[in-house]
Amino acid sequence: EGMVYNLGAAAVGCLLGIGVSMIIVQVMERLFSDLNLGIVFNVTPRSLIVSYSIGVVLTFITVTFSSWRIGNLNIVSAIRDIPDQGLHADRPEFRGLTGAANLIKWLIFKPRGWPWTWMTPAARGRRWAAAWEWLAGPTIIGAGALQVAISIGMFMVAGGLYDTSAAGSTLAVIIGVLGGAVMLTAVGSILYGLSRLFQIGAGLTVIGVVLVLVGLGSDMAAPFGLGFSAAVFGIAMVLAQLRVPARPVYTAAGVFLLISWLVFAGANTPFDKINELEGNIDMFFVSGVAMVLAGTFVIVYNADLMLGLLTLTGGVFSRIAPSIRTAVAYPLANKFRTGMTIAMISLVMFALVMMTTIQGNFDRIFLADEARGGYDVVAYENPSNPVPDLVASLQSEGGAGGSGDAVDTSKIEYVDSIADANPSIADLRMANQERVDWQDYSIMGVSEGFMEHNELKLQSRAKGYDSDGAVWDAMRSGGNYAVIDAFAVGDGGFGDDGQFQLQGVEQTETTFDPPKVLVHDASTGKVQEVEVIGVLNTASSGLFSGLLLPQPVFDSLYEKPLLTVHFVKLQPGTDATQYARDIERTLLAQGVQADSIQKIIDDYQAQSRGFLYLIQGFMGIGLFVGIAAVGVIAFRTVVERRQQIGMLRAIGYRRNMVALSFMLESLVVAALGVLSGTVLALILSYNLINSEDFQEGAEFSGFVIPWGTVLFFIGASIVAAAIMTW
Repeated sequence: EGMVYNLGAAAVGCLLGIGVSMIIVQVMERLFSDLNLGIVFNVTPRSLIVSYSIGVVLTFITVTFSSWRIGNLNIVSAIRDIPDQGLHADRPEFRGLTGAANLIKWLIFKPRGWPWTWMTPAARGRRWAAAWEWLAGPTIIGAGALQVAISIGMFMVAGGLYDTSAAGSTLAVIIGVLGGAVMLTAVGSILYGLSRLFQIGAGLTVIGVVLVLVGLGSDMAAPFGLGFSAAVFGIAMVLAQLRVPARPVYTAAGVFLLISWLVFAGANTPFDKINELEGNIDMFFVSGVAMVLAGTFVIVYNADLMLGLLTLTGGVFSRIAPSIRTAVAYPLANKFRTGMTIAMISLVMFALVMMTTIQGNFDRIFLADEARGGYDVVAYENPSNPVPDLVASLQSEGGAGGSGDAVDTSKIEYVDSIADANPSIADLRMANQERVDWQDYSIMGVSEGFMEHNELKLQSRAKGYDSDGAVWDAMRSGGNYAVIDAFAVGDGGFGDDGQFQLQGVEQTETTFDPPKVLVHDASTGKVQEVEVIGVLNTASSGLFSGLLLPQPVFDSLYEKPLLTVHFVKLQPGTDATQYARDIERTLLAQGVQADSIQKIIDDYQAQSRGFLYLIQGFMGIGLFVGIAAVGVIAFRTVVERRQQIGMLRAIGYRRNMVALSFMLESLVVAALGVLSGTVLALILSYNLINSEDFQEGAEFSGFVIPWGTVLFFIGASIVAAAIMTW
């Protein structure tokens, strides 16, 4: 039944996906119009087939899980409509060593009796069934292991055939795809075999411990965090299996996991080994899923306490009190459905709020005044028509004093310049890495005035320099010194693969032993060794990214720059945007282009925010689907509860009271999911923003919540849930 829906829904999804991608492409074309990328809409049969197939396979996994769960219902419990006790009723008594062994076996393994039970006379009539209980799991796991070996062999064959010929490459791709299918089947077989052999709680605990050890051994945060979460949930399930009350067990597990993840995300654990684990973007996914699941357990098992507050409003709104009580009762009686719905909405909301909050706080860095370096206008000269002295050129072209169309140069406090080396000939490498190829990087020569006037801030300085001013004074002294941007330090979070990375300086250091770098001119073969004595902070690195050399050192390497960029500091109160236009108008013949630095920063941020809005809109579709599911559930509950509705009407509920009860049910579930995702995202964002890795070099001045966007998400979700339910 599920696959019938699946096959049709995937086709509808593909058609809707084409429409959505057309809109996304149009938005991207406008966002990146300045880059001349030529983004156009394109769709091929192959991409549709792949998308359709992936959708069918992913939904098939969900349908399979649901079917398996339905097929394992306890018949008596289902007929009587009572909670399924599962294996809890078979728990052996804890009496003596034999009782303890039986209890431990029962906690870990699913098959009844011991492995040798099938050999006893008592099992004579059901020997094969008794033996198969213990053999089924290992047999299926062994089949899965064999499938893994076959899949690896297929990958090796595909690798050997690839690039041998056109036919060989085609065959290699086919074998590789089939190998992937076999590997996916193998994983399913192994998991199913484990589920036949082990209790879920014990199995999760074992898998979690293995993943924790893998994470610690490989210094990877993702498997450690995933394993830690699985182990905690597994232990909670084992305790629940022992008939420990579910509410305290799952509440404690959820709260413990939430606290652990918040501490882990900020690298504030008392264990240095854990703090030093390396994570990437995958940690946002792992942390989101783990925290949302933990939060959902806390909510579902304490919803009666939370929703009890809602019933108190019945005293204020006495006419709707019966509807409120009915609305609260049903979600509590269906914990699995309620929990899954809350988790689905919460996860999407978590991602939306997390992304928005992190982006909002980063915007504050790059929009800060220090990002301008103390300048107001930037003017780019035409390489074929240099402008050695910007002020003199303005005066000679338009005259001084502001008469007519002239530019009033008295509004200029000073003009400094930066010479950019031709990127086709400028490269560098660490001085102690002779066997490493030269690496591309922006190399710039800064004028005497720039070293004197700039207001760029450094996130770290070489030992022996007690202030930023001391670093710039050393640069002006004529020595072979350099300052580099923050993106070249550490693991190169903002850098491209293969791009130069400064060795010997860590992102979290405020002082360092100055490393030496070789700067190279590929056209002449000249090489100059310089000593890096300062690293710009993140905000300053936005516009001034590259290796900054004193102008004399730069001139000794490169015969002439590709172009010179002039940075203008204006008198207070001067309109930088208008003054930039005046410079362009006056020096139109020389081909000078000028712009307000603040406007450039704003444009960068507008483009970044536009792309963020695009991603938010795409994720909003997922939130809409989750909210639509609330409407589907409401529709199904009406069908399932016809008898209950009739009884409510019979005891005096009016039509509007029944309708209001269903409306409140959906709104309560949607609100719990929305608020859970929002609160968790804000807490985790705060923890990350205030951690050392984020703070170092960025100088966050407090944590900011983009309340406008967050409240819009919350309001839109609640309104959408109300519409869907109505």
